[in-house]
Amino acid sequence: MTAKIPVQTLILSHANTDFDGFAGMLAAQLLYPGARICLHGGVNRNVREFYNLHAEQIPSVEPSAVDVDSVRTLALVEVSDAARLGQFEQLARDELVEVVVFDHHGDPTIDGAMSFIAADGSLVTNMLKLLIERGIEVTPMQATAFALGIHEDTGSLTYSSTTQRDVEALAACMRMGCNQELLARYLRGPLQPEQRELLRRLDSTRAQREVAGLKVVTAAAGAGSYIEDVSTLVSRIGDIADWDVLLMAVEMEGRVLVVGRSRTSAVAIDRALEPIGGGGHAQAASAVVRVADPGAVLERALSELEKVAKPPLLAADVMSRPVHAVSSQDAISAALVECQRLGLSGIQVADDGQLSGVVAREDLDRAVRHGLSHAPVKAVMSAGVAVVGGEATIGELRDLLAGGRAKRLVVVPDGPYRTEDRVAAAAAEGVITGGDVLRALREPLTVQKPAPSPEASEAVMARLEGIERLQRILPQVQAVAAAYDGVYLVGGAVRDVLLGEQSLDLDLMVEGDAIAFARELAQELGGRAHPHEKFQTSVVKALDGESGELRVDVASARTEFYGAPGALPEVERSTLRHDLARRDFTINAMATSLRAEDLGATYDFFGGFRDLRQKTVRVLHNLSFVEDPTRLLRAIRYESRLGFRMDGHTLSLARGSIETRLVGDLSSARLRDELLDMLAEPRVEAALARVSELGLDRALHPRLDAGPEAVALVAQSRDHARRPPYAGILREPLVMLACLCRRMSADEVYEWLQKLRLRRAEQDVVAAAVTVAPLLVERLSANAEPAPSHLHELLEGHAVEVLLTAVLLAAPGSPAAKRVQSYLERIRGARLEISGDDLRSAGVPESPAIGVALKETLALKLDGFVAGRDEELSAALRLLQRG
Repeated sequence: MTAKIPVQTLILSHANTDFDGFAGMLAAQLLYPGARICLHGGVNRNVREFYNLHAEQIPSVEPSAVDVDSVRTLALVEVSDAARLGQFEQLARDELVEVVVFDHHGDPTIDGAMSFIAADGSLVTNMLKLLIERGIEVTPMQATAFALGIHEDTGSLTYSSTTQRDVEALAACMRMGCNQELLARYLRGPLQPEQRELLRRLDSTRAQREVAGLKVVTAAAGAGSYIEDVSTLVSRIGDIADWDVLLMAVEMEGRVLVVGRSRTSAVAIDRALEPIGGGGHAQAASAVVRVADPGAVLERALSELEKVAKPPLLAADVMSRPVHAVSSQDAISAALVECQRLGLSGIQVADDGQLSGVVAREDLDRAVRHGLSHAPVKAVMSAGVAVVGGEATIGELRDLLAGGRAKRLVVVPDGPYRTEDRVAAAAAEGVITGGDVLRALREPLTVQKPAPSPEASEAVMARLEGIERLQRILPQVQAVAAAYDGVYLVGGAVRDVLLGEQSLDLDLMVEGDAIAFARELAQELGGRAHPHEKFQTSVVKALDGESGELRVDVASARTEFYGAPGALPEVERSTLRHDLARRDFTINAMATSLRAEDLGATYDFFGGFRDLRQKTVRVLHNLSFVEDPTRLLRAIRYESRLGFRMDGHTLSLARGSIETRLVGDLSSARLRDELLDMLAEPRVEAALARVSELGLDRALHPRLDAGPEAVALVAQSRDHARRPPYAGILREPLVMLACLCRRMSADEVYEWLQKLRLRRAEQDVVAAAVTVAPLLVERLSANAEPAPSHLHELLEGHAVEVLLTAVLLAAPGSPAAKRVQSYLERIRGARLEISGDDLRSAGVPESPAIGVALKETLALKLDGFVAGRDEELSAALRLLQRG
């Protein structure tokens, strides 16, 4: 009997684990130190070989050895359905087990599971980004596995679901030392003899048919006995066929394995195979059917494919209209102007109501350069008209244009592709070019300028003139902006404009070189630019006659990626949308143009204006809090300051990130800044209550406490801070920090505040407030009223923040609170009118006794025994003589 192994955190994936699932398990193991991987249900042969080679580096556990009762956390990678977990299905349904799902195929079906659903081609991409941002070291072995996972799940970056982040993640794997030789071996390893024989049989049955205008290639064969890694053969079939969708069916041991691939957005192959028990994602899926006829199963899969395939686009759907034409007798220069005016790459030629040819803009340009501007169009036109019927599919159009058989197709009501000498202009319904086909296939020729939001733009324009700080620099900004593609007020600044805030930060985003823009703006404002080349940002500082110093932050539209664990982000210029997509919340992801020609045009890709009106704090994506834990505090701060609330999904992500311990290292200078900003909020009590409700205080430090008692202390401190003797001299955030840290030891306070990079002097104040203030309360709680000199001796030298903390810890109206208050109001800072110089002038020799005498004289003064300079001098001299 196998000995059971206790496992607190267990990591599982689906059966027949591929490299994307296996690499995701390795990433989850880094996120959950001490977790064990369990490869249940088998793995692909290439994954097993990789695992066997590196088994000593991968903590794992056999399925039969798992002590199920010991599992408290279940991390599921690339699987979100408990029914796919085999023997561990009930564990995933156990209410006492915390289930965390990392996937990119859709929402989980496990009740109560915390899910992190990525939108990239590969699940590994998001998990790697998380590891890098948390500064978790990745070994070359792990980097190799991650690279294999990305290659496998993106078709080596060829699938339509591949994102820019997939590409950057693969590059990061290379920088981390992934082994290129192993990539080649495990991605395209040699076939075994039985696999080669099966591939030969599959190829002999290979057929192509059209479904919804798509090329669907099929193959089916029987293997008889079990053959490993049959699914890898589908890519070999694809290498020798022209396809949009691949379907392969193989019978083994009375069952049929169906494997599907799709490289078109018109077919989600997982949806096609789902009715026969399949699973996967839009580009790759598989199913096992308990019958022995691969041909019949293949026909069933094709039938389901026809149901989910989107109807093909036809020529009539994608053509441009109307059909523009020039006469064959028109001057070449006139035809070129017409092409420029209409933005055409060429134009039809027509005479007497008949289309007779076409002239390319390229030929018109070349003719003009040769001095033939006034020659007739017929000198450079191509005779004949390529026509196609309106029912031609997008696939047929693509083949015609890509094959070079024509550059422009005139669409007529019906008929196959052909070339006519003449076509009646009235019969021509439209024209199709390569650009029309590419746009239909969602492959834009150029970066299209996004459209602004009419509602948000109108709301911004209604308030923009009232923002005085912005209006004072707007003429200079517009003067410089004329030479740039776009200059925007961005992020929280747009939010504050819409809220009518006058003190908004002037944050500008430039499509182009922000540093060059900042230098030009500084010159216009008579100030200086302070660039930061690495991050493509700059700060412009100038004098403002009304408010003193003027500060404008300028940044290029950019995206960020991380070259190594724990490294600072590397920055690349990007588009307006990409720049806004990297921000924290929708209400901070808007941009308003400041250029004169489109002033006030506001871009709102993520619904920020809607959320602003609905008073909602909403994250941009599921991993927002995981990638940047400081956003948790920022969300709470916005709730407190603006009176907003997190929407249900955002609140669920916040709770889940904290509860599943996926918030990373919540100790950094950025966290310090967010925490201090929150403590400075007018409604800080509400913010702290929310911190406690979410359990974020314990996530920050196990002994940090923002509960009701802390909230009450903070409220009292704010009340005291507004009145003498504290007003104007108290550093409120330090007192609040002490209230939150009051359950820590001095060592714990120092350790935590050092991680936050708080200045050492401020650390000392907070630590003293936590540890010394309770002792002061204890010593001041005696029934006998202490003499003023005793109070001075006990309390002098302590920071005012420490003394206020003592007042807060003492019961209101208690002797201790009254005595601290009395000290602050009447005794603190008391000084003698005489000094050591006066005593030396009276003939007293230099010695330590002078200091002792002055201290005792001050005590006599505080207790009312001496008053005035003369009595102080006499008393000090007597004390010295007596000594």
